[in-house]
Amino acid sequence: MDAKRSPVFSMPRVVKGRFLFLLANALAASLLLGLFSLSSQQVIEGYPNDYPNGTVTSLLVERAQWTQGSDFPGRVMALYRAGSIEALSPADAGRTWQNSEGLTADLLSLKVNRVTTFAPYGQLTSLGLYREAHDLFGNPEDVTTRNSIINRRFDLTAARLFGIKFVLADSSLSGPGLRQIATTDGAPIVRLYEVDDPNTSGFAPTDLQFATDWAGVRETLARPDFDPRASAVLLENGPNADQVPGLLGRLQSSAIRLAGSGIEIDAQLANPQAPALVVLPFEFSHCMTVWSVSGQLPAELVPVNGILTGLVVSESGRYEIQALTSPLRTPLCRLKDIQWWKRLFAAPS
Repeated sequence: MDAKRSPVFSMPRVVKGRFLFLLANALAASLLLGLFSLSSQQVIEGYPNDYPNGTVTSLLVERAQWTQGSDFPGRVMALYRAGSIEALSPADAGRTWQNSEGLTADLLSLKVNRVTTFAPYGQLTSLGLYREAHDLFGNPEDVTTRNSIINRRFDLTAARLFGIKFVLADSSLSGPGLRQIATTDGAPIVRLYEVDDPNTSGFAPTDLQFATDWAGVRETLARPDFDPRASAVLLENGPNADQVPGLLGRLQSSAIRLAGSGIEIDAQLANPQAPALVVLPFEFSHCMTVWSVSGQLPAELVPVNGILTGLVVSESGRYEIQALTSPLRTPLCRLKDIQWWKRLFAAPS
């Protein structure tokens, strides 16, 4: 039979158009797997799960593994060539160092054990996370591939905001807010540090500051007197910025838990009459939805401190955040994300 006349090869234009539309949407939907960086909690298929274990690896698996229904334990970050001013090239974006415990700078041996890490599986890295990670934890002259996050230096304020609890470094670190708790053997020697007071349950700042773009946000975060527990930076006329009350209250208590494919936040207001802004250590996206599990008034999501998620609550209760995965709705919200990132990171005129 002539291939041109065969039904297999003569798909009508309308059907073909719909097929391509659905295929494109399905591919876009797959990007949502990295929204909360929850991909770092999933076993990475295709990599051998036979990495050697050691004291440091076992300690991190014990203290930073995030399981269903448990509280967020904080993230692990690795610093590569810490303290060096030598610029990295795209060739350095591989697995970099690997010591006697099987630890690598991309922390694959931890990710396969469902340990939460700062950088998600590379193929799912968003433009927002890639840009902020480079500015906050990289060297300005580093040149890395689009989906590769390699951390070079430690920023205490940013680390606390992103919920970073542990830091691995191939050279000695010093400064307030860090204490060394373990060391690996082998080459290179990798030291493990614990970070004081990371954002593992949700900061509730009451002081709002405003910036017009990422450069302004970064400048505010870098001020020595900026306290991420007390203050938050909003983008002027940014997404949902008008939903944040001018007067904010504090939280009596809060917790973040892994619930199915999303996260659950338990927020108890210190004053029932004063709404709170809960800063979560996860990336904001227009593709996230929030609702009250326990019947409270609707909550709102807003980007704060750059790309992090702020949850505005007016009543004490339990709230759940999920990422949209519908192939019909995902492309629209991801397009909003792209437009927002372009505005946030736009070069000043």
